[in-house]
Amino acid sequence: MRNRTDENPQPSGMPAVPRRVMLRLFLDERGLNNADLAKRFDVSLPMISRVLNAKEAPRKYVEGLRDEFGVPEALLPVATDKKPGPQPKSASAAA
Repeated sequence: MRNRTDENPQPSGMPAVPRRVMLRLFLDERGLNNADLAKRFDVSLPMISRVLNAKEAPRKYVEGLRDEFGVPEALLPVATDKKPGPQPKSASAAA
């Protein structure tokens, strides 16, 4: 039986390959590049690069990659509903 987790979807005993590298290989095998994805999601190339390389990404991009392009969950960043950019300071931190 092979040991697989969301963090390391490779078979045990193999050198760890970062998730983002495996995601890039998955997309390359299907002939998809950042320009294709940026056009589909109507974002800039730097934005789609941030999405693909981040540990967390907006849910709409993660779900789009999974549902429209068949990207396995183990290769995707964690979906989040947080808005990108600086987060507001909490009331307790301001006191």
